[in-house]
Amino acid sequence: MNRKQLIANQLKYLAEEKASELSKHKDLIAAFIEFCKEYDIDLKTTNFDYHQGLGILCNSKDIALKINPSIKLDKEGLVNFGKLINSFEKKPFYVGSLYGENYILFASPYFRRGFAKHNNFAPRFIDHFWKQNFQDNEVSIAIDLDRVRIDTEGPILIEEDTWYGGKFSEEVASIKDGVNHLRPPQYLDDFELDFFYASAFSLDICWYSYESIKVFQALEFKQPNVTIEMDGERYFPVRYVHAEYDSDSGHFRHFDGALQFYTEAEYYERRINNFNSKLKGEYQVKSQSKKLFKINGALTVDDWINFTSHFFAKNPLMLEYFEGKEPDYLQPTLEAIKKDRQII
Repeated sequence: MNRKQLIANQLKYLAEEKASELSKHKDLIAAFIEFCKEYDIDLKTTNFDYHQGLGILCNSKDIALKINPSIKLDKEGLVNFGKLINSFEKKPFYVGSLYGENYILFASPYFRRGFAKHNNFAPRFIDHFWKQNFQDNEVSIAIDLDRVRIDTEGPILIEEDTWYGGKFSEEVASIKDGVNHLRPPQYLDDFELDFFYASAFSLDICWYSYESIKVFQALEFKQPNVTIEMDGERYFPVRYVHAEYDSDSGHFRHFDGALQFYTEAEYYERRINNFNSKLKGEYQVKSQSKKLFKINGALTVDDWINFTSHFFAKNPLMLEYFEGKEPDYLQPTLEAIKKDRQII
C-alpha cells in the first residue's frame, strides 16, 4: 500500500469515527442546544463537531462568553484566571481545561502545537500554568472563546513529550543591557530545523533598564513556511514575551506573552533587524497581536525561567540563551550531523 492510499484510508477512518461519535452523542447535542436557548443562542447540529482527544465540540462565535455572562474580557482580551478557577473545576491531567456542569472551557488554541486548534497543548507552558500556585498575583489568560466541549466524561489525549526548562542562574540585576540574536546552526536542512528547532528562524532578546527596573523582551521568528490564516489572509506568527524585574525586591513584578501576526512584508522586514535599531526595545513594525497571558505581582526568577522556556515550546534557542550553550540533550545529535557532513 503506497503513501497516498494510507492517507486516504486514514481520512476515511477519521470521517467514519466522527460520524459515529456525533450519532452516539445526538441526545447530548440536543440537550446542549436546549441549554443554549436559555441564553438566546440558536444552535444547529452543524455547530457540533468531533475530534480525537478533544471530544464533542460546540462551535459558535463567542459561545464561551455567551453561556457565562459573568466572564469578562479585559482590554487585552484576557480573562482573570483566579475567577475562572473559582467558577470551574481543574482536574488532574486535564491541563488547559476548565470543567463546568455540562461543558468544558479551553485555554486559547494559540497555546496548542503549531497554533492549530485541533492539536494538543504544546509542552509544557499550559501544564505549568495550570499547576502553578500564583498566590496573591493578578493572573489572566486567553481562553478559546468560540468553542466548548460538551462530553465532559469523555476521554482525553495524553501525549508523552518532554521539553526541558533552562538552567539560567545568573543574578538578573547584574545582566547587562543589550541585544542577543540567536539562530539555529546553518548546516541543518529544512527537516532538521523542523524536527530539532520547531522550525525556528531566530530568537531576538533584549534587556534594558530604567530606575530599578530591568525589562526583558524576546521575539521568536519561525521559518517562512509556518503561517496562520485569519479571515482569509495569511500571517506569519511570532511569539513575544515581555517581563519586568524589580531589582529592589528581587523578583519579577510583571510578565506577559502574546502571539503577533505579521504580514509577509512585515515579517521579512522585522526578522532581519533586531532590537538594536529600536529605542528601548520598542520595535517600530506594527503587527496584529493576541495577548495570551499576563501575570502581575511577585514571580520568582525560577518560575519566570520555567514559563519562558516552555512558552517558546520546542525551541532550543531559548535554552541556549539561558544556558550559554546548546542544550546537553541536543549536542550529540548536532555533533553527529557535523561529522557526517564533514563540518569542522
